[in-house]
Amino acid sequence: MRQRRRKFITALAVGTTGLTAGCINVGGEANRGPAPQPESDSSGESETSTEKSSDDDPAEQENPVASSTRDVVSLLSWIKNDYNAAVDLYRTRANEVMTYTEDLIERLEDGEDLSDSDIDGLLTLAEENATIGNEYFGAFYSDHYNFQGVIGTTGEDVQRNHERGETDLLMDSLDKFRRYYASNIRESQVKEMYSVDPISGDPVGIFESGEYAPFRVYETLHTDESGEQAHLAYDPQSARYSDTEVEVEQPAFFENLSTEVLTYTETFSEPNARLSESLIRINQPEDSYSDVDLDAETTHSSNIYIQAYDSAGAAETALERLQERATTEETINMWGSSWTEMFAEYGEDNLYAYVQQAGEFLVIVGMSTDPWENREAVLDQKEWSSLIDYMWVDQSPE
Repeated sequence: MRQRRRKFITALAVGTTGLTAGCINVGGEANRGPAPQPESDSSGESETSTEKSSDDDPAEQENPVASSTRDVVSLLSWIKNDYNAAVDLYRTRANEVMTYTEDLIERLEDGEDLSDSDIDGLLTLAEENATIGNEYFGAFYSDHYNFQGVIGTTGEDVQRNHERGETDLLMDSLDKFRRYYASNIRESQVKEMYSVDPISGDPVGIFESGEYAPFRVYETLHTDESGEQAHLAYDPQSARYSDTEVEVEQPAFFENLSTEVLTYTETFSEPNARLSESLIRINQPEDSYSDVDLDAETTHSSNIYIQAYDSAGAAETALERLQERATTEETINMWGSSWTEMFAEYGEDNLYAYVQQAGEFLVIVGMSTDPWENREAVLDQKEWSSLIDYMWVDQSPE
């Protein structure tokens, strides 16, 4: 299986009730660890049969497409439902340090001497808040402001100048401490570091399955009971290809480039017991080394449609309902797993796609009015399916 590019996709550790609601258990079934091993007798042999069925270990049963799809839906759900709260909490916690520092500076300006406990209080509070980036964003981002480094340098200056009774130098070091926090808690700064407009950096890797995916622009639409939210996702710094920073110029995709793809989802929609829908449009421009204009005439595109249910059983039932009103053809192996060819009526045409139930998800790939065998090759690839290569559903070996 390809090594996925993501660095973090553990449960988001946010110490606030409800903040992780969109991230931990998206499809109703949390990841489970390996089943406990049977105890061995004194001879070292297991008390149970040595022929262990794979059914005994739920972890071995996990469909890798289900696992990677859960990551994608978790990301989009977290951005839609929890991201703004995470930004607010991040800023609140960091602002506590800045406010405390400002209070110490004002007291010095008023001629008051600071006690050891005043300085210890500042450094303790700063230590407690030093990992706030990882705390609120670490499930999806690995780069954070270096608050710990500031404590180790400027914080040491504060401590030393206080111990020496160097009031002017102490005020300077406290002001440096304050300015670092002030410059890194503005909302614009936080949202640039942990960008979702566009989604960039580490989270882009969640959409991909390999280290060497071609430059693509992903357009996402995530819908749940509270509404819908659309985002672009791409790496502006195309360091994998050149030193050029890519600029993507386009209006909102779902309003401009192809609203038709939204009607595609209606054809395969099964809403009973569904928690959310996620539509990811994959755009591969001809030129990925400079500015990118997502023009329908020159951009090669495909799509992946995810329906998340409250359990694998509910997803299986949804698939059965879909099969009752759609035509099923062959089940084939593509991208390292089994996909079923299905088509359904779409106006005066048919709409064709590959369908897989993956755990608590229905994953529908490559929706198009063109039958599979009639689709044109993409770029210098032999098959249209190359647009799906390196996406998270691609579990084929390197």
